[in-house]
Amino acid sequence: MGKVNALQLDCEGVLNLRSAFPTHEQYPNDPASNSSWNLTKLPILEKSLLHTLPRISGMTVPWVYLGGPFSHFCFHTEDHDLFSINYMHLGGTKTWYSVPSRCYDALHKNWAGDHDLTSLLDVDQLKQHVDVYRVEQHWGEYVVTFPRAYHAGFNHAVHQLYSNLRQSLTILSSSM
Repeated sequence: MGKVNALQLDCEGVLNLRSAFPTHEQYPNDPASNSSWNLTKLPILEKSLLHTLPRISGMTVPWVYLGGPFSHFCFHTEDHDLFSINYMHLGGTKTWYSVPSRCYDALHKNWAGDHDLTSLLDVDQLKQHVDVYRVEQHWGEYVVTFPRAYHAGFNHAVHQLYSNLRQSLTILSSSM
């Protein structure tokens, strides 16, 4: 999706990357700079309900993730039961597991009290109670999560410093 901005480390060695998508200011001739699929542009499009909000990290300003080999994220839903969109800029495969929103109540009935739902859960055990779907995300692909859909995932191991570089944004649909 265009050029990846240079990574910078601040004085404490923390990754400082505003976006891995090209911006119009940096690359005015790059078609990806003005694409509606550019996660820096998506929340400020006129038809987006988010364009009226101030800059909010993760909602109107995308988050950037640098995934290490075998790193993971636990089952969770998005804040305020919103959609999210995730784009993989480069790197190795990421496996996602998702429980559809129609199973939200069943998931709580079978797991609430025994587990914190922002936990690692055994997918095979989970499949005994609710539907669980799996998708593999590769370089250059988007993954969209839906409201009230629990999701978790992990990065595959590669022989590199990092497994992948992703960018994520919570989105709001006018049809919600």
